[in-house]
Amino acid sequence: MDVPQTNLLEFIGAEQTNLLVMMTKCHVEIAKIFPHLDGAYQAPIGFIDVNIKDEHKKTILSLYLFTHYHLYFSTVCLLRCHISDSFGSTRKAIDATLTAYRLIEEPDTLPLYQQREWSYQNIKSYVAKQINHDPTKFVHATQLIKLHDLCSEFGSHADISSFIHRVFVEPTEEAGKGLFKLGMFQIPDTDIELRRYLVETLLAYTHMTKVFSAFIGELTVGLDIAAWNVKIDRLEQAFLQEAYKLDEQITSVGK
Repeated sequence: MDVPQTNLLEFIGAEQTNLLVMMTKCHVEIAKIFPHLDGAYQAPIGFIDVNIKDEHKKTILSLYLFTHYHLYFSTVCLLRCHISDSFGSTRKAIDATLTAYRLIEEPDTLPLYQQREWSYQNIKSYVAKQINHDPTKFVHATQLIKLHDLCSEFGSHADISSFIHRVFVEPTEEAGKGLFKLGMFQIPDTDIELRRYLVETLLAYTHMTKVFSAFIGELTVGLDIAAWNVKIDRLEQAFLQEAYKLDEQITSVGK
């Protein structure tokens, strides 16, 4: 079985081509939908007032901004056809969000976070155990934990699932031989599937904003937090409806 060679410049060129093509295919999501979520993340920033000596609030704010960065990075990875890397980025953002969630709910544990204590290094497991013991705790985390598991399977480890859209063998004219390729890019089978990945990513980050709501309300001066929460709820419902619609289209195409 033969394995083809490649080089860095070809990779960079193909990556840029993917970005332009996928932005065109996802024009509605990128030009009309993404700005609403991005705007929701950035809306509180101009109203935030944090004392430079307040390590607790500074840490949570850093995690919030880190999550916003990964909204960009996850989206761009997906548009460059790095699906697994997009999932890996989203998982990091969920880790940051769950960490912030615990710091909001358990502010006295900041030294444990700073010391990289086990329960913070394994924050998803910690939060999941707390929910199992008391379902009233971390009420916004249930969906994030499910997404974290999904992202781990497809984007954070060398599991077989991480090779989706990536490994294939092209037959050759010589009997019994083929050209084995590990694709540098993961290109969805259809444009609908690509859009479904993107909508699911945006939905995940919408779930994350809800975790920070109480913190944002406490930290901002002059922000209409009630209106901000309403906007997040409406975005969540819009993304859910779009996801269901795309799922129906994918099912229809598969018949």
